[in-house]
Amino acid sequence: MVKITLLVGTTYGFAQELAEQAACQLRDFGCEVTLCMAATLDDIAIGEPGVIIVCCATIGQGDIPNNLLPLYETLQKAAPAMPYKRYGVIALGDSSYEYFAGGGKQMDALLASLQLQPIQPMLIIDACESDDPEIEVASWIEQLYQKI
Repeated sequence: MVKITLLVGTTYGFAQELAEQAACQLRDFGCEVTLCMAATLDDIAIGEPGVIIVCCATIGQGDIPNNLLPLYETLQKAAPAMPYKRYGVIALGDSSYEYFAGGGKQMDALLASLQLQPIQPMLIIDACESDDPEIEVASWIEQLYQKI
């Protein structure tokens, strides 16, 4: 059984809704999913193989939401390389802003710098362009699952 840790960065709840949908879908596929709204290093299970999926909104000037920021900062300062882990990122944003999807992009860059292996390219959901983000996420999750 694949163990997946789903990290959520949200302010107004939409990233959480998409993450909960993704978690249900992955559980239907038979995965063991832990959904983390205020993740810590313990949730990442450093030292163990597994999959991390980040569903992250963007706030302010391309910033990571406050509920995910402490983990981001801890990973930046204290996390070892984790080449045995795989990851995927769903980045939410609005292309009318200068730092479009910056929260997810920062998480993607951080996980790559820690040598996690990307499962597939980041999914970027644009609030200005996306007619049905739930369908986009479901399709992306299905593709991701087929690769793990």
